[in-house]
Amino acid sequence: MRLYGSVLAVGLMISGCSSNNSAPAGGGAGDDGSAPKTIGSAGGDAGSCGDSPAVWKEDGVLRCGTSGEAILSTNTTLNPLDGGTVVTTSLEVVILQPTTSYIFSFIVTTSDAFGGTYTCAIGTTSNVELEYDEVGVFSSTTSSCSVSVTLTPADGGMIATGTFSAELAVTDGGVKTLSDGTFTFGVTGL
Repeated sequence: MRLYGSVLAVGLMISGCSSNNSAPAGGGAGDDGSAPKTIGSAGGDAGSCGDSPAVWKEDGVLRCGTSGEAILSTNTTLNPLDGGTVVTTSLEVVILQPTTSYIFSFIVTTSDAFGGTYTCAIGTTSNVELEYDEVGVFSSTTSSCSVSVTLTPADGGMIATGTFSAELAVTDGGVKTLSDGTFTFGVTGL
């Protein structure tokens, strides 16, 4: 899964494909018939990041993800122990900063009802994989993380909002802390 996230993130950067952080096509209008609503940062520092769909702090320094994508999918597999089927739902979020060479993505996977708070500790029914690297500068492995996700139906689609934080061990030594992270993206897939 980690390799898939890297390939997807690099592919999005190369192709220029991204979400535009507006409501899904055909919807998002206010109850009063007003124009579609723009999705801004979910509780982030809008004064510094404007309408960025993702905002977080890296070691206390504000970072703004200017584009990205949230992809929702399901997978049905056979349980090797009892032969029954297991349906898992995954949400992959790729966050791009076009003026940097960062690769930032996370995948939340669960066989329970989707939505809630997940950690990088491998659980029996859910887990999170998080990748945060700057190409040519540093790479990291996740020591701990927490991601909360809410999926909300919207006209013409679904919106994924949530929060995230992580402690990362940098390959060449040291630690990076991601804190106060928020995201809001229109969902593709399903």
